[in-house]
Amino acid sequence: MIIPGEFSFPLEGNNLRQSFENFELWIANPDYDWYNHPFPDKVKQ
Repeated sequence: MIIPGEFSFPLEGNNLRQSFENFELWIANPDYDWYNHPFPDKVKQ
């Protein structure tokens, strides 16, 4: 998986689906920029 630019890593105990809004949209649309839509309380700042 290649993520352009900065990436906010999920906090321990959280996975990508829990940490990023609409992560599942990426499966159907590879152009969706899920990595730009983190839940602030679920990722490292």
